[in-house]
Amino acid sequence: ATLSMALDLNVGHVGPSMGTSAIRLVDVPDMNYFNAPASNYDGKAKAIFDSGRNKSGGEVWVGGPGVSEGYYDPSLSGLKPGVPSNGMAKKTKEDFFKEDGYSWFKTGDIGSWSPQG
Repeated sequence: ATLSMALDLNVGHVGPSMGTSAIRLVDVPDMNYFNAPASNYDGKAKAIFDSGRNKSGGEVWVGGPGVSEGYYDPSLSGLKPGVPSNGMAKKTKEDFFKEDGYSWFKTGDIGSWSPQG
């Protein structure tokens, strides 16, 4: 979750994360998005930096105690036996993971840091 300040009239950002969640930007090499300084990379990433084709930012990942552990799949809930899967168990494995006891969600969105967060 993010905060938008009452008098913030800037367009194109969502504001800083709330105190109960964290946001990461993760490199997306296939799209030339790299979040760290050029000195952290080698191989394809270094070539992209050297050519000036790099883009700042990356895929937005959200984590914390309020993040779900996955999508709802009725076939796994046990509430109604015999209900077929809606395919969300597979998507959960692709989009969610646990780290340090918290759930993280890979949003698939591309973002970048602004001076406000």
